[in-house]
Amino acid sequence: MEIEAQIKTSKSQLGMLKHFFSCKDVELCMKYWIYIAGPLNTLLWGSKSWNLSANHNKLHSFHHCAMRRILGIWMDKVLECQMTNEQVRMWFENIPSIDEFITR
Repeated sequence: MEIEAQIKTSKSQLGMLKHFFSCKDVELCMKYWIYIAGPLNTLLWGSKSWNLSANHNKLHSFHHCAMRRILGIWMDKVLECQMTNEQVRMWFENIPSIDEFITR
């Protein structure tokens, strides 16, 4: 329940920042740092005490969905071009996977 609450809070932060993330005048590296400082930090708050075995996929899903949203990549394009999560992470300033953030 705690992980789902953190995901919900992080999603609301993404929603509040949608105009910032969709702005073409903002550099991608700035969007990267704002994403890490805000929604991603909120998502992982308290992760040391979590049992990640059951909810690990939810964290991966949120992380990659957020990156696609920030980059303006919709699921139809992902399916059409057969994009992998690794490609999306590479386009988003080579951001580490959620596993690496949890390890840190």
